[in-house]
Amino acid sequence: MNNEQIIYTTAVQEGVPSEVAVLMVQQAKVESANFKSNLFNESFNAYGMKIPSKRKSPYIRGVSPVNPPAIEGVGGYAAYRNLADSIKDLIHYFKFRDVDWNKIKTAQTYAGYLKSRGYYGPDQEVYTNMMLRYYNDAKTGIGKAINANQGITIATGLMVVTMFTFFILKTFRSKK
Repeated sequence: MNNEQIIYTTAVQEGVPSEVAVLMVQQAKVESANFKSNLFNESFNAYGMKIPSKRKSPYIRGVSPVNPPAIEGVGGYAAYRNLADSIKDLIHYFKFRDVDWNKIKTAQTYAGYLKSRGYYGPDQEVYTNMMLRYYNDAKTGIGKAINANQGITIATGLMVVTMFTFFILKTFRSKK
């Protein structure tokens, strides 16, 4: 799976609505310079997450060797074992702050939520536009994951119908 698919699939498996999972892919592309930043390559940190001072995250494996810019203040960046742990930590961050997934539907509302929590410094319009720049790229990258999830759902449904049919046939045959 590619990075977009890992993020999208992990987010959906963790209970994030699919439209928000797409926004999380867009955010990762913004924060990690399209998965090319040193922080992403050294520490699987797709979101620029720092070591939290209040919430305890089970997903962080330590401090990244990549130092944050001086303008970001004290505190090191978080390092993760893999990309899935990075997205799980972002979801943990959202849950720690009592996110209401129903209020996040667009890049604008997502960026607004992040801004209201002090997640990023730039103007909200600038951040939203950066996310929108990656919209088509994110959808293309996760397209295979969405199709695969639909295929799994269809296959599971067919298997259940087949098992039910065999059960019915067996029941009627045993009554004869």
